[in-house]
Amino acid sequence: MYLRCNSMQMTWKQDLLTIIKDHWGVGTEFTLHDLYMFEEELSATHPDNNTVRAKIRQTLQDLRRDLIVEFVDNRGTYRRRF
Repeated sequence: MYLRCNSMQMTWKQDLLTIIKDHWGVGTEFTLHDLYMFEEELSATHPDNNTVRAKIRQTLQDLRRDLIVEFVDNRGTYRRRF
């Protein structure tokens, strides 16, 4: 499992940001499909969530609002800002 489970539960935002930081450097582009590759790990980390892909999309919107990632195009491409 990629994400570690410990006594303090990490939030979706923390989990997704960890994945992004570990796999894509600042200024690097990645796609929604790239993040879907971590669906199984995220599902295991958050077993009560039955809509993992929707949660990934929602969390990306939060990260975009926080200016951590930016939306590059209408095909699901993002760029890491920080």
